[in-house]
Order: sequence, then structure tokens, then C-alpha cells
Amino acid sequence: MELFPASDDTQLELIKRVIEESDYYIVIVAGRYGSLAPSGLSYTEMEYDYAVEKGIPVLGFIRDRIGDISFDNTERSEKSRKKLEVFRQKVLSRTCASIPCPLSLAWR
Repeated sequence: MELFPASDDTQLELIKRVIEESDYYIVIVAGRYGSLAPSGLSYTEMEYDYAVEKGIPVLGFIRDRIGDISFDNTERSEKSRKKLEVFRQKVLSRTCASIPCPLSLAWR
């Protein structure tokens, strides 16, 4: 997001425009839920939902075994961990790739 130009649009409006102009939406879900919007959802989850709503093909990649990720790279609060798990299940409900380790992919 730091690469987006200065604009009068809200962050989400700009993101939606970029998604609408995209051929694919790629989401990678690991140990963090992401920055929260005022609604309480992460911008990443709202982007994902918008891409699905607009019929943009979604390529989802889910990191297996979150417990193997160092504590510094995971959510610390119980509330954020629960939101992350709900989002992970949402992405897993569609065709996606599971990432058991950084160098290999196994399609579900």
C-alpha cells in the first residue's frame, strides 16, 4: 500500500479500483490478520471479499502449521488470532494452495 499514489480517495476506494483493474487477486495468508479498517475487518479480508464479490479470479495461498511460524511473526492477541482463523477458513473454503514450507506448494 505504500506504493499507492497520494489521492483524495479513501484507502479502500483506491484498493477497490486496483482490484477492478486486475486480472487476478492473489492472497497469501500466514500468521498475521493484517491492518484493521474502522469496520474491524482487516483490509486484506475486505480486499478478498471484494474480489470474490466482483468475480475476479482469486488465487489463495495458506501457510500450514502456523505454530511453526516464529512468535514475532504471528498475531499476539486472542481476538486477532480468532479473526485470522475465521479468515483462513474463508479462504480455505475455495480452491487454494496450502504452503507447508516456504519452497513447496500442494494444491487443495
